[in-house]
Amino acid sequence: MSATVSEYKTLRRRVARHLSAAQHLNPVRAANLARLISDMKGREETVKSRPIFARINPCSLCNLSCPACLIHADKEGIREYIRPKGMMAMETFRQIIDCLEKSLLQVILYDEGEPLMNKRIWDMVAYAHSRNIRTVISSNLSFKMNDETIAQMHDSGLDYLVVALDGVSQDVYGQYRQGGNVEWVMSNFERIVEYRRRYPSRTHTKVEVQFIEFDFNAHEKEAVVAYARKHGADHVNCFLSFTEELADRASLQGLPRSYYGCFDLYAIADFDIDGTLYSCDFQEDSDSAGIGNILQDDFDELWNSLQMVRLRRGFADRTGELTDRVCATCPVTRGLPRILN
Repeated sequence: MSATVSEYKTLRRRVARHLSAAQHLNPVRAANLARLISDMKGREETVKSRPIFARINPCSLCNLSCPACLIHADKEGIREYIRPKGMMAMETFRQIIDCLEKSLLQVILYDEGEPLMNKRIWDMVAYAHSRNIRTVISSNLSFKMNDETIAQMHDSGLDYLVVALDGVSQDVYGQYRQGGNVEWVMSNFERIVEYRRRYPSRTHTKVEVQFIEFDFNAHEKEAVVAYARKHGADHVNCFLSFTEELADRASLQGLPRSYYGCFDLYAIADFDIDGTLYSCDFQEDSDSAGIGNILQDDFDELWNSLQMVRLRRGFADRTGELTDRVCATCPVTRGLPRILN
């Protein structure tokens, strides 16, 4: 088998991973997409478009403790998790979808936390599916999963499942997925793919195995890739840890971060479990304040709020240095596609 190369989660890889969302275009969404492209290309501060993706956190609790995660930091007393802890209510999810369904192509149902811990997760997926919106979930799958749950997952209409598998032996896997059980992950993954083989007319869920490379698990990368392919994964995604990505400077190529623009400030709406809207996932993780709440505030006013306008303005001058503390350290891979630069 040829060597599998790990790289950063570049914009190219991010876009390619979600191209299938284009299948959910209709005339209204296509018109919004055209406005979005115009807003991004012009580096507009106030936009006429709405986001095409929503990152919605269904659960801010987790059964594991992973060192790079904010939940781990909170459990270890390193850094307090200041956002709400718990599960998103189904009504909150419905309100987000009802508000944005005319523009959304895809809903990303994970952030901090294990999304499958929310007992309404498959109802959420089914609701988005009923609105012709692509759904994506990433899970550690490190728990005992019964046959009924696997059937519910497929029957919900889930489009894409990412399975976190950072090693094939317990000793290696458990160094990052602390508290996890690699045998449970493998068993669940194999049964999920087997269900698809047995009932092809009942499901269209694609399954990706994800491997985050660290020094301690790099020697098991090829084994993970071979295992995933053997058992029917549709895709295997190997990439370097986010910590290394944040530390990288070479990819700037001597240019300021503002040169690359920001896809997220135009295309992705980021919601926490209580309906709070954040300017982006990285601002949220950096404990920046939310813009407002979808349950009380008008979305269009939030999307063109002073905070959003200020952040977009930072990218208007492509030769200047970013003044926002979070944007100034955000990985450059959160840029704009080259054709929009």
